[in-house]
Amino acid sequence: SSHLRAAGVSLSATDAAIDRGLRAYAQSKLGLMHVSLLLRAASAASGGPAVRDCHPGVVWTPMLRRQLGAPLCRLLEASGASRRLFRTPQQGAATVLW
Repeated sequence: SSHLRAAGVSLSATDAAIDRGLRAYAQSKLGLMHVSLLLRAASAASGGPAVRDCHPGVVWTPMLRRQLGAPLCRLLEASGASRRLFRTPQQGAATVLW
């Protein structure tokens, strides 16, 4: 999962360079996991509502397509594999509803 790539990310990195390793994205996911842990602990201690994490699965987004590269994406789309292997953004968003 993306959060495992977060090691070595610099918070001072500029947006000018494309992060081909998705490290900044991975760090944001790791940060969300940590915030969720803190919220879960605080909510449990105060008798508040349950706090849960949701993983939408691997979603066929422009960011994923940039990471995979155009040749592979064309192959995946032409073969129909992109529809079988990846979720749509709508399916990923629906994760939190179910």
